[in-house]
Amino acid sequence: MPAYLALLLVLAIGSPLLAADPAGLEGLLGEADAVVVVEILTADYTATAADGPMYAEAKVIKHVKGSLRAKQTIRFAASAWVGPSYKAGERRVVFLDAMPAGHAYYAKARWASLDAGKLDLFIAAGAVEKCSLDALSIFLRGLKSRERPLKAEFGDSRRTR
Repeated sequence: MPAYLALLLVLAIGSPLLAADPAGLEGLLGEADAVVVVEILTADYTATAADGPMYAEAKVIKHVKGSLRAKQTIRFAASAWVGPSYKAGERRVVFLDAMPAGHAYYAKARWASLDAGKLDLFIAAGAVEKCSLDALSIFLRGLKSRERPLKAEFGDSRRTR
């Protein structure tokens, strides 16, 4: 099947990305194999949506859920289809899925970010210690009434950027 027909089919039946419901943001906590606060070290945007994912390297600052621990350096991928926007020096909360070795699309990374909703979740200075599953759950639940938040900041009373 030609690529353009496959894309049209996905658009016609509804892609999870396009159908992402802001009310489901709290579900990211359950879906993710790991939830961590990271500082982005590098990001590689050489791939386009047609030829592969974006890769980033990050230092784990705080473990919230899963097997990753503070001080680890990780490499993770994000589908170019969601338009990742990681930049060196940013502190983010990321929701990751473990990728099996030899995964066809995410071949160069052990972890991939969840694409549902395309939420860029930054973390305010001084909020790292307060970041927990319960606190994130409350925060994400508070975002669901907003019109598809693309950028938000945990620990900031303004919430969206």
